[in-house]
Amino acid sequence: AIWAFHPYYAVNCEQPGSVTAFASGLPTAAPSQIWFTEVGAWECRLGQQATPRGPARQQADAAYLNTLLAPPFPVAVAHTFWYELAAPGWTQNCGKYADSALYEANQPLGPLFARPAAATVFGPDTTLAASTGGASGIGAAGATLSGSVTPGGIYEASEYFQYGRDAPSYSSQTATVALAPGLTPQAVNATVSGLSPGTLYHYRVVAVDTAGKIAPGGDRTFVTSRSQFATRR
Repeated sequence: AIWAFHPYYAVNCEQPGSVTAFASGLPTAAPSQIWFTEVGAWECRLGQQATPRGPARQQADAAYLNTLLAPPFPVAVAHTFWYELAAPGWTQNCGKYADSALYEANQPLGPLFARPAAATVFGPDTTLAASTGGASGIGAAGATLSGSVTPGGIYEASEYFQYGRDAPSYSSQTATVALAPGLTPQAVNATVSGLSPGTLYHYRVVAVDTAGKIAPGGDRTFVTSRSQFATRR
C-alpha cells in the first residue's frame, strides 16, 4: 500500500503532468500511502551543474511540490523527503529527462543503484527476515508448508522452502518466488510432493535478496502419514 514517486521533472521544470498522471493511476479500492522524494538541491557536483540552484531556487522547488500535493490531490501524502543528489553524467535538462523511480544506472544499461531516499522509503536491508510456519495437508507423499517473509528493503527479495530428512543439509528446495517490496511480513506457502510415507521431514522458509543476503527461518518438522497400502502386522 506504499507508493513512492520521485518527481525530478515536475519540480525542477515546474511541469505537473507526471504528478497528476501518477495520482490518477493510484488504486482506490484500499487506502494507500504516498511517499514523495525530491532532489531539493540540484547543486553543482563534479562540475555538472553550470548554474547551481541556490537557496532561493531550492525553496521555490519545495514550495512548488507542496502546491502540487495540496488538495485536490486525491490522496494524503504521508512523507516528502528532500535531499541532494546529482548522479555522475547527469545534467539538468528539462527537454531530456523524465521523472523516474527510486533507482538509477550509473551508465547506459548499467547496474541499478538505489538512490539515498530509496532506503528511507523501502527500509534498510536489515528488514529482510523469514519465519517458518506450520505444515498442513500432510499425506503419505506430500504436505503444504507455510511461513512469512519480510522483503529486504531497497533490494528485491525472493523466497523458497528447503526440506529433507536431515537439517541443516536439506536435500530438496521448492521453486524461488519473487516478492513485492514491503516493510511488513508477507504470508508464503508451498506444496511439496514425492515424499516417503511414515517419515520425519525437516523444513524451513528462506528469504534472499538481490544483494546476496540470505535470511533463513527456523527449522520445523512434520511426519508424513503411513501409506494406505502398508501391510498390517
